[in-house]
Amino acid sequence: MTDAKAVVQAALDALQAGDLRAASAVVLQHAVKVTESEYGFFSVAMEGPFERLLNVEGFHWHETDNRGFFEKAMASLEGLGYLDFLNVANLAGRAITHNEIVLSNSPSNDPRRAGIPLGHPPLDCFLGVPFRKQGAVVSVIGLANRPGGYGSAQQAEVEMLDEAARVIAEHYHRSRLATAYPV
Repeated sequence: MTDAKAVVQAALDALQAGDLRAASAVVLQHAVKVTESEYGFFSVAMEGPFERLLNVEGFHWHETDNRGFFEKAMASLEGLGYLDFLNVANLAGRAITHNEIVLSNSPSNDPRRAGIPLGHPPLDCFLGVPFRKQGAVVSVIGLANRPGGYGSAQQAEVEMLDEAARVIAEHYHRSRLATAYPV
């Protein structure tokens, strides 16, 4: 079994056990590892549109700059199981809003950028891969800071996680609809 197939199976097993966070974590950790990225995120597309982060990996905020903002965001992620990003007019949101792969090996010069908040780790390069169901984006894996940048090989590695990324998003939305309080 290839690495990607094993990851997909591990994610499906975690979902079967009712652990959405573990499912998204195994997929994201694999994506970060195989692309040699410094950090990344796994999100689902929400109506609006906006992006709902379900997991982050390798993300290290500055020790003091804007620390309160970061700690509040991480408390939301841990407590609620998600973190909403309502502003999608940037590189990270473009995969959802434009239904396209976003590859930028020079984000500071990219006209699609919107900047990063004080304290955010540097963004030297970015790869955002959308996953679709019936043509509509349902989830995104975003990766940052691969030494030497991103190319078609890294994109292909992430695209191999399509089945798991779609199933996680579908599971998330089904569970949201099944609750009296949609999260």
